[in-house]
Amino acid sequence: MGQKKGNKPAKGKSKKAKNMRELNRKGVDKEGSDMDAFTTEPTIVAEERGERPASPVLQAPAPVPAPAPAPVPAPAPAPVLEPPAPMPRPPSPIDKIQEDMLEK
Repeated sequence: MGQKKGNKPAKGKSKKAKNMRELNRKGVDKEGSDMDAFTTEPTIVAEERGERPASPVLQAPAPVPAPAPAPVPAPAPAPVLEPPAPMPRPPSPIDKIQEDMLEK
């Protein structure tokens, strides 16, 4: 009934594992496969950098003089704008009542 006996996997799992191994094996030889990134990348990176094998005596690279910072002109002060004058509002009935109360 598909039960495991000892360390043997059930037949269905065995077939699945075999197919996975076969697919993985085929992928290594294909051009542009994911495995190419792991096998060729370090060589390409080393070539791009122009690295050489490490010499027995390591020499410190000559210090590169830092360029003098260029003076930065100060920004011109922005003109101060006055807030716009408030617009007079039309008299409301409440204003009229308040004026009448003040007159009395």
